Amino acid sequence: MPVVDAGVGDVDTPPPADLAVLSADAGEPDGATDLGQDVVPDAAPPPFDPTADYLALTQDVHMIDSGQAQPSRLVVWGPEAFPVVVDEATRPFVAAGRVGPGRVLLFGHEGYLSSVENQDGDADQLLQNGVEWIAAGRTGLRVGLEPGLESLGAELEGRGHTLSFGGPELLPGLDLYITSTYADVDDAAVSAYADFWARGGGVIAGGHAWWWSYSNPGRDPALDYPGDRWLRAAGLTIVEVGLPDRYAGAGVRDAEGWEIADAITEKTAAVFYVADAQARPLLSEVTAVAHARGVP
Repeated sequence: MPVVDAGVGDVDTPPPADLAVLSADAGEPDGATDLGQDVVPDAAPPPFDPTADYLALTQDVHMIDSGQAQPSRLVVWGPEAFPVVVDEATRPFVAAGRVGPGRVLLFGHEGYLSSVENQDGDADQLLQNGVEWIAAGRTGLRVGLEPGLESLGAELEGRGHTLSFGGPELLPGLDLYITSTYADVDDAAVSAYADFWARGGGVIAGGHAWWWSYSNPGRDPALDYPGDRWLRAAGLTIVEVGLPDRYAGAGVRDAEGWEIADAITEKTAAVFYVADAQARPLLSEVTAVAHARGVP
């Protein structure tokens, strides 16, 4: 997999709009009220500026080496969500945001949650920065982790945080929850995440949708992917496509050879395959699949 730079980009923030000042006219007809002071109407708050958050998350982060991982791309659409790391085609696979007083850092692959010390490139530094960003100066956080993240938990415990392992039922007693995005959640769990953010909790999550789609035939990742249910409150969505599939377009992926094979039946007379030079599978692979299924 390519090495991806996490460069600091310019963030342009428009200044708040000037507030118009309205004065009550003392010369109103009888019955009018002289307010005796300027009246300032309600004004929209200034746009969210992610610069400080972005710089805190990317401090000492210069590149992310994905290795053999194929992270999903992320759709960043919330008013206080922002991309953190993008691929060579400027498509985000790490993003973050604020949810009221709460915070979230999302990776497009759960492999980035394995360690804050020994990952390739600067992924471990980014994860460490994420913990500190959510801590916001606090020490001794109450950290919950999804079972399977014991190695990361041991490192965090060594840094003075207290640990518990489990699912969203832990949220009421936590400051930070670290989890993958694969476990099915009910409405109560979605509400628990919303309540957690509302009281200033932080979530670090990771997961990709393409493998989930393979493992759950008949379910539409655009509608059913579990993590997207509770990430919706943060204005973040994990799409099915993997990092290398940068020619297929947002939210879709190249077909796999086995999918083409499964589509061939005894009534198939030919396979019409249109692709460019970067598409996968290769034309030679599609030809081999067709011949193996008896299609000339």
